[in-house]
Amino acid sequence: CNGYSEAVDSPALSGNATHSICLAEASDDTARHSKDANFQAHTPSSGPNNVLPGKLFSLSGNTRNGICLVEALDDTARNSRDNHFQTTHNSILHPAVADDAREKLTVYYQNVRGLRTKIDDVYLAISDSGYDVIVLTETWLNDQICSSQLFGNAYSVYRNDRNTLNSRKSRGGGVLIAVATAINSCIDPSPVASSLEQLWVRLKLADSAVSIGVFYLPPDRKADVTSINNHIESIGAVHNNLGPNDHALLLGDYNQSGLVWTRADDEVPMVNVLQSEISSACAALLDGFSLHNLRQINFISNRNNRLLDLTLVNENMMEACSIREAAEPLSVIDADHPVLEIELSLLKPDFSDVADEPALNFHKANYDGLMDALHQMDWSFLESLDVDNAVSRFTEVVLNKLAEFVPPRGPIPKPPWGNARLRHLKRIRSKSLRKYCRSRCPFSKLQFSRASNNYRIYNRFLYKRYTLRMQDNLRRNPKQFWRFVNTKRKEGGLPVEMFLENCTGSTASEKCNLFASHFESAFNSSSSSATQIEQAVRDTPSNVISLEIFQITPRQVNSAIEKLKSSSSSPDGIPSCFLKKCSNALIEPLTTIFNNSLRQCKFPTEWKYSEMFPVYKKKNRRDVANYRGITSLCACSKIFEIIINNALFASCKSYISPDQHGFYPKRSTCTNLSQFTSFCLRNMDAGKQVDTVYTDFKSAFDRVDHGILLARLSKLGICQELISWFESYLVDRHLVVKIGTDKSRVFTNISGVPQGSNLGPLLFTIFINDLTSALPPGCRLFFADDVKLYMAIKSILDCLALQCLVNRLVEWCSKNLLTLSVQKCCIMSFHRKLLPITYRYTIANQVLARVSEVRDLGVTLDTALTFHCHHDDIIRRANRQLGFIFKIAREFRDPFCLRSLYCALVRSILESNVVVWCPFQTTWIARIEAVQKKFIRYALRGLPWRDPLNLPRYEDRCNLLGIQTLSHRRKTAQAVFVAKILLGETESPAILSQLNVYAPERTLRQREFLRMDHRNTVYGLHDPIRFMSRSFNDVYEFFDFNSSALAFKQSLLS
Repeated sequence: CNGYSEAVDSPALSGNATHSICLAEASDDTARHSKDANFQAHTPSSGPNNVLPGKLFSLSGNTRNGICLVEALDDTARNSRDNHFQTTHNSILHPAVADDAREKLTVYYQNVRGLRTKIDDVYLAISDSGYDVIVLTETWLNDQICSSQLFGNAYSVYRNDRNTLNSRKSRGGGVLIAVATAINSCIDPSPVASSLEQLWVRLKLADSAVSIGVFYLPPDRKADVTSINNHIESIGAVHNNLGPNDHALLLGDYNQSGLVWTRADDEVPMVNVLQSEISSACAALLDGFSLHNLRQINFISNRNNRLLDLTLVNENMMEACSIREAAEPLSVIDADHPVLEIELSLLKPDFSDVADEPALNFHKANYDGLMDALHQMDWSFLESLDVDNAVSRFTEVVLNKLAEFVPPRGPIPKPPWGNARLRHLKRIRSKSLRKYCRSRCPFSKLQFSRASNNYRIYNRFLYKRYTLRMQDNLRRNPKQFWRFVNTKRKEGGLPVEMFLENCTGSTASEKCNLFASHFESAFNSSSSSATQIEQAVRDTPSNVISLEIFQITPRQVNSAIEKLKSSSSSPDGIPSCFLKKCSNALIEPLTTIFNNSLRQCKFPTEWKYSEMFPVYKKKNRRDVANYRGITSLCACSKIFEIIINNALFASCKSYISPDQHGFYPKRSTCTNLSQFTSFCLRNMDAGKQVDTVYTDFKSAFDRVDHGILLARLSKLGICQELISWFESYLVDRHLVVKIGTDKSRVFTNISGVPQGSNLGPLLFTIFINDLTSALPPGCRLFFADDVKLYMAIKSILDCLALQCLVNRLVEWCSKNLLTLSVQKCCIMSFHRKLLPITYRYTIANQVLARVSEVRDLGVTLDTALTFHCHHDDIIRRANRQLGFIFKIAREFRDPFCLRSLYCALVRSILESNVVVWCPFQTTWIARIEAVQKKFIRYALRGLPWRDPLNLPRYEDRCNLLGIQTLSHRRKTAQAVFVAKILLGETESPAILSQLNVYAPERTLRQREFLRMDHRNTVYGLHDPIRFMSRSFNDVYEFFDFNSSALAFKQSLLS
């Protein structure tokens, strides 16, 4: 078949007629638009909403490279979808129908009987539903499924998945409450039982608050009185926190089939005692409802005329609540659980969505015309201007040119797969629904059923085509492909209401100011005095580096522009993508401005303006303190910083300690951890223990004192003109927090180096490098601001010596106005002794916490350095990401697209710092390899194997995808790491000193390239440096000192 075809049975027809949709995929947009136009719904002349019982859609046209997809709905699904349209006592209403929908809260409830196999269909239904609150039971979700896969960014999702705490079973169950992001919501702070599958969420509305709860009582616990009592106690805890005008709504599947509910006229349903089988659990449940004054209002029974799903409200909500069966379900209906829609006559708060700032579309810019216009500019006037005026004029000219040659970016379509035909079908469906809600006649029901079916089929088809298009974008537009993947992986957006200590904010402007207060608090409250500066730089060496004022050349500017990362945004409106495209026309004015700045010893004021964006870290999302700031600087200032950074680093490279592995070329977390773990294992192999103090500075980058830093740079040997320039660069920087188009008040930095800059990390490295004068080598390691002190312990005297080093660190911090966060500092002893030496280490008279495992630069270390905890952690995380790939890539058929996803999301986890923790036990090697085996089987599932039960060897299947086994890649990584050390491509004098090259005067017999020292234990034989040296010896014949490590790696992989 050359086109896409989808056959769907119409639920409105009595026969089994099949209606097909055929679509052809063309290679260009024009053909695709014309194809969509041919996708037509045939309607009779009697009315625009009537649909013929014949073909729903038809399409003619040429197709190319298509795939035939035929999907049919079975009779069971069709009948279950028909059942929910049966007439009930109340009229059926959809949220889009109500005239006063903005003044009422609509809640959707359904027992979905599992979502894991319905993710795409439910996602499409939810994206078009418009409900304020969605409550689901029996979700069957787990931590491998992100909420964004179901709800996108339109809802704040609260989940209580089934786990070992709330159930005796490992599968099924689970409850969920999703609240529209425009409504202020949070987890109800009331103490509720964690041993149950229940969840309470509090909504803050315009004039009141509503606590919405959901509860699932599985059939195997429906007679458990203890569970019922725990649930009743949780209800009481929630009700005790309600205000006089607050409301409560509880929905759930209680599975109490013995209860018979009857309803007279419009009265509230009551339990029929004579017909009910009231067990002790039922009695406890009903008594609890009465105790807390909850009334059950659901009267919509299932196919057995029973109520398994209950809806309970408190007295305040009785008059403001109405319930009905939902007109259109979000998921396939279970006949035992009708779909409910509850309407609450409560005023919703008027929160406007955060709008995106109007931006320019640099992808469609006329760069030829822009380059010509910039080349015609005479920039000589910049030489005679003050640097601030020169930057202002430069920015003005460039922005005018951008406005002339770069078109504005249009609105993003919602949904991104939608088109005019889909919007037309949606209008028809809405109109049919309104007509059905008014008349409730069988004919209008038939019209709505057909209109809804037409819309649903076409929407599903467009989404599938959109997904396949994203697969093709991996080659044509990788950024768009990964943007699509990240929308499924990450949950973005901020809560409606946030707080910082005792202050709260609901609007975007209020939240911006809360974040501004939080980020501003990270700076020092005051500057250093002359006495403090003198004490801080007393031990700083004099004139060890030399850097004088210099002239910047156009070649340096061009090289710096090439190093810029491409971006389409910048605080001053001149993004880096434009600078890279038009670099030839901008090198002259930028060179002039940079030289003027150095000559006048002044950094341009406009380039000291930065925008900060909050990024969530962990814990409560509503707490502003749980966010860190990402700073966006002007792109032109980054070019200037790259040039200064290169000159400064070239002059101070020899001054920076070899124990500093952060922000230093050719050093990394891998060199830091390899040096440290090898030291520990060597001493453990000799029967010693190693005590390590892990320290944590409080906002180290933001608390660097400007006076001390400038004095240190001056004493090191930097000329006074550059010191004045650095002072202008550091002080009086203006920052704002930006969320959408809203900005906070402007605040300035009293201390700190600019984060997000190219020059800031090097300045911080120079500042903290002075700590090496207080701590002797061989017992310290740095990675930026992460400092660990360690020592081999043979007696209590060694513990006292390590405590002395800790005291020196504390003294240095006091002199340099840095603060240690004692609560985050800890002590860990690495050993394999039955009776280790235990000493109580302190910082400022506070005893450090002793831990049994610690996460050091991304690797989890345990006391015995077995790395078992780390192995288990990466396997768990890799399997979670692999499950994510399986769910989002169901429609992907290109194995190489799947390979890209696997390498980026899964294999990167399994190979991060692999030379440090490389396993040597068969069990762990097999468990790690099993992750890739699962992927290989999934990626090649579409191949026509001759015998699916007898597949080719695992290694051969890996070769089909062009990847190697993980064990082979680990050995290659070890050998390549040694090669980089020997060739100088990775710099670590401590590791190089342990690589003993065998170089005899004359060749006697075949010997290993690297000589191995003797070890006493198995773990001693596999310390990282010795282990990787052995892997290098196995392949050293491919190594050449006159070649590169990359060439060596390619020869090994081939």
